[in-house]
Amino acid sequence: MAHGIRAILAPIPTPQPEQINAVLRVRVSLTGFGAGQSQAPDIGRVPATLKLFARYLARVQPEKATDFELFASLTGQVELRGPERRPVFVNDADSGGGRALTYEQPIELDPTPEKGSAEAHRPRRVLGLEFAAGQFENMADSEGLNENLVLPQEPDGTWHHAELQAELEVAGAPEAELGTTGIVDIPLFVTREFPISAQKPKAVYVEEPPPEPILLADASDVIGGPKDVATDATPPPPPPPPQIARFKEGPAAAPAIQHDHGFLDDGNGNIDSSKYRDPTVGDHLALTKWRTQLAGAQLLRADLVDATDAYEHYLFGGGTESSFSYERFVAQDASGRKVLRSAVDDAVRAAVVLHQSKVPFTPPERREDSYSMVSDAVSVGAGNRYPYPATENWQKAIGGHAIWLSTDVKVVTEPATGRRFDIVLTLHAEDMYNFNPGAADIATGAPDSDNGRFQVSRLAYEFMNRSQLTRTVTIQLGPCEADSDVDPADIIVSNAPIVAPPAAGATPAQPPPPSP
Repeated sequence: MAHGIRAILAPIPTPQPEQINAVLRVRVSLTGFGAGQSQAPDIGRVPATLKLFARYLARVQPEKATDFELFASLTGQVELRGPERRPVFVNDADSGGGRALTYEQPIELDPTPEKGSAEAHRPRRVLGLEFAAGQFENMADSEGLNENLVLPQEPDGTWHHAELQAELEVAGAPEAELGTTGIVDIPLFVTREFPISAQKPKAVYVEEPPPEPILLADASDVIGGPKDVATDATPPPPPPPPQIARFKEGPAAAPAIQHDHGFLDDGNGNIDSSKYRDPTVGDHLALTKWRTQLAGAQLLRADLVDATDAYEHYLFGGGTESSFSYERFVAQDASGRKVLRSAVDDAVRAAVVLHQSKVPFTPPERREDSYSMVSDAVSVGAGNRYPYPATENWQKAIGGHAIWLSTDVKVVTEPATGRRFDIVLTLHAEDMYNFNPGAADIATGAPDSDNGRFQVSRLAYEFMNRSQLTRTVTIQLGPCEADSDVDPADIIVSNAPIVAPPAAGATPAQPPPPSP
């Protein structure tokens, strides 16, 4: 499994005295992190953008600060090389010239301000970015892989230093978002005291030469080695990387998915039969109340039909397997549409990457290829690409659940027109319907223990809830185009396309009392 990739910034000591507006050097490198999945494929390249963000602060230990804003970027492609899957960023620019980085906002700079003037007090720091050899290719300066960059103008002259951070975007999604990589502090002023906080051992004065950048938070907890500095500015633990469905060639076969068992779970995904008990009078009274609420919801809340169907099966189904409509989830819930969109995107990219490995060059004659792929399991509800249901009906009916994808791919390659992909995508969904200790209903706040007691007393039974959804996806690529050339606008989704959500006002404005 490929690890995610981070872009790391770190200061480079410069022993020579520096003049006003002299270059402060910062190293840019890539490293793998954690055990999460990377957007970079096992084979081939994907589009990538290295983004540089800056913000301004009055103190090292900030009481207030501006927001991080994007000010420069470097576009290219990322691929994983060798058995260790070493990340390499290939710049889009010609190796013979042209700026490697482009500014995202205008930069105005007087290169020789008079010392002591108002202009000299403006943040005119030039950063010398040294890109790690072996990790960045096709740069403007192929020898030193260096790039000089001017920090953007700070807001109003009251800020004393800037923080610099990098983010790597791979395949259109952040690989490691802001706050998960090192922060480099850049002093701005050259003729005034630099107000450093008490967390540092001594005061620092910005004279000639100015101080080196101060690394407020590094990534050594990710890449190994001791931390140089641990401060209040150290970012919180990184969020999980965006989920992506990972495919392998082969027929449809369900991956191993371990579900919890609610109030009967032993902590390892198994049923602990010692937790069963005989029902009490209180259990029977509570069951009567919830059955009455179910009947009321079925009568008055047509918008909760999938939720009430599932809950009815929990109370009366005896634990037998059931099914639900993923088509309805996609049609009625914005998160459902996002899940399907992400599934289509992941399947298309995997199909193109696999074909690219089979047929790396356009053949001289017409060619047809057919193959099947199957994905690993994806947890819906664990991130922005596969988000938790947004509507009350589907939060109650399925909530967080697991999906996996299977595809049958046919590719027709014509020397003159390129490749046409016809992909039959099947989304398989499964959810173990039960209630969990410590959880509560999102809409009503009713604790799950109100219904978990029925599972423990065998008055109700958890059950497996399954569904499938199929789409046919067609894309056309020109001759010799790689997966990075796939334009979402070129993807045609047929076979029961996504329909619009219900019109506004379809849900009663004043819902009745809480339902299960």
